[in-house]
Amino acid sequence: MREKREEIIELPEKEEKAESKIKIEKVIDIRDTERVIKKVLEKKVVLVNLKGIKNISDYQNVIKEFKRFGNLYKLNLILIDDNYLLLTTKDIKIEKI
Repeated sequence: MREKREEIIELPEKEEKAESKIKIEKVIDIRDTERVIKKVLEKKVVLVNLKGIKNISDYQNVIKEFKRFGNLYKLNLILIDDNYLLLTTKDIKIEKI
């Protein structure tokens, strides 16, 4: 009778890389907000360039629309300065340093 041999081979654990890519999107008016929100909901970090908005009322409307979407989808919204807004889903942690 043949003896049955078992060999145990240890495989190295597969390292999972947490890749976070930042997508930069330019917003000119309120019509661009839905496109940007779709990118955020695809688990992307989006830096929104607000420099192209021509007047203050359009700027305020765009910010209000992002806040509305932020409340609806539970997003992080961080206004970096008057020209940039950072948007992420809540599962992405942002630490202020």
